Amino acid sequence: MSATEAPWSASTDAVIISQSVADSQSFSLIVERHATSVFRYLASRVDRTTSEDLLADVFEVAFETRRRYDPRYENALPWLLGIANNQVRHHRRSQMRHASMVRRVTQLHGRSNETSEAMDAVAASAELNDDVQCVRQALAALNDRHRQVLVLSAGLGLSYEDIAQALDVRIGTVRSRLSRARQRLRELLEADGQYRVYDESD
Repeated sequence: MSATEAPWSASTDAVIISQSVADSQSFSLIVERHATSVFRYLASRVDRTTSEDLLADVFEVAFETRRRYDPRYENALPWLLGIANNQVRHHRRSQMRHASMVRRVTQLHGRSNETSEAMDAVAASAELNDDVQCVRQALAALNDRHRQVLVLSAGLGLSYEDIAQALDVRIGTVRSRLSRARQRLRELLEADGQYRVYDESD
């Protein structure tokens, strides 16, 4: 990185995006910072090949719409995840052969290490590391909205506020979905004989 580029490496995402309107090359810093996290999210929703395709689409859309970015948000990851969420929706509408979420979530052997790490983080948050595969199958049985908030919260470590921004919903909706998702996961694991006591402080 050159001396002229170095100062931007310490800037917030909001500053870099604003600068990229005049200096398009500076947007590459946004890609470098967040590509891995965006890919992890995509890979938790669709297969590896599709994730790679959608990753490029996400940053293309982000680049094209960067002038509309709200500079009040210093971290661009929730914005990028919101775009990723929309790309997944578009993909599913046009590719009906990918309608089965169970197959996409459980067939992790063909995916990247990043995906496994995200799923393992969800399992760890539920204190169910004794049978990770069982947890993955339970996650696959959740509906899409509940799986979304679990992956974003436990898998990627986003706050309620960031999840609300990513999914374009209210914080109260995030809280209720996450609560219902945890409860449903407990029920599924209990039915499978793999349930362990949760920390009720969650």
